Amino acid sequence: MEKKEQIDHIYDLIMQLSAGNLGYRSEISQKNDELDAITMGINMLAEELQTTTVSKDYLGRIYKGVVDMLIVIGPDNIIHEVNATVCKLLNYKEEQLVGEQISKIFQRKDAKGLNKINDELDKKGHAYNIERVFKTKKGRLIPVSISGSLLYGSDGSIDGKLFIAKDISKIKKTTEQLKRKNEELNTFIYRVSHDIKGPLASIIGLLNLAKDDNEDQDSLKSYFGLIETSASRLDKVIGDFLEIGKLTQSQIRSSLLDFKEFIQEILDSLHYADNFKNIKIKINLPQHHVFRTKKILLKAVLQNLIENAIKYARKGVDESFIEISVKESEGKLIITVADNGIGIPKNMQEHIFKMFYKGEHANSGSGLGLYIVKTSLDSLKGTISVQSTQNEGSLFTVEIPARRA
Repeated sequence: MEKKEQIDHIYDLIMQLSAGNLGYRSEISQKNDELDAITMGINMLAEELQTTTVSKDYLGRIYKGVVDMLIVIGPDNIIHEVNATVCKLLNYKEEQLVGEQISKIFQRKDAKGLNKINDELDKKGHAYNIERVFKTKKGRLIPVSISGSLLYGSDGSIDGKLFIAKDISKIKKTTEQLKRKNEELNTFIYRVSHDIKGPLASIIGLLNLAKDDNEDQDSLKSYFGLIETSASRLDKVIGDFLEIGKLTQSQIRSSLLDFKEFIQEILDSLHYADNFKNIKIKINLPQHHVFRTKKILLKAVLQNLIENAIKYARKGVDESFIEISVKESEGKLIITVADNGIGIPKNMQEHIFKMFYKGEHANSGSGLGLYIVKTSLDSLKGTISVQSTQNEGSLFTVEIPARRA
């Protein structure tokens, strides 16, 4: 091996090691001269480095495998590197992001938010948990929490920035749900006290009148009738509140349910409701109608839907009807309750499942019936939709997952 060739080998060895390829070794000639000694020393140094230093390839694999989004940008905000999580969540290929401005992945109106992160980095060298919004390739928005730090070169100058971004979509969703539940709870507490206090005040007032007018039998009968009405109203309100508490318990178990018996049980419980005897009820059931589901929740759904159909039957029609149908489709039960009652005005339909919403019938019921329906279906992982035309009737469609027994 000529001396020039030995020098070329040494040069190649140094270049390979400086590029991070610590497994590279150079050939040693048989001359045993000073150039061979240099080559041997560098090879030995590479051996030592390989056993004591984490390789660039190994660090790269760690970087790519981090579950949060990792983004390296230069001082000019150009993206230098992204890990696999960035590509997966934002639906980009790596080459579609590297070389682009970091603002490309920010929501347009949120791109200025990058300034806040950069200001924090300039002042402190790091930034923690700054909430911003990323935009995927298809335009979907993802709320993220960004932390970052400055990267320094060997001469101490700022070489770039490292961003770590965590997808907080689920956290945001949970926070919004908790906020909504808290608002519902505050409304619930207020309405409980209001709806109980009203009938109680009526009962107390009527009893005082009865005491003062206890010799007039006709007046007493009237007072007791009104007291009975207020007491019934109070009993219904308390019953609805207890029903909500029962339905929100997580330990409700599934059981076998025979739909023919189940629907008949509900109808029997409503037999003495006003107007029940004047309504024709038709039931359409599948041939095999035994399923496994959470009976107590489904009962709350159907009982309230049927009771409303009875309560809001339309006067002056030749025949009032309620038609209850059950069918099975792709692992779901589809239950419909149709009637030819007074119907629901279009502008009310989006509100009817809200707590305490009474619409145009403010003096009837507690305004909790359809809220109980929706709460029960949420627990069953089911859905409900309504089609209704005023003075023609309503159709409620319920879908729930259920297994045939």
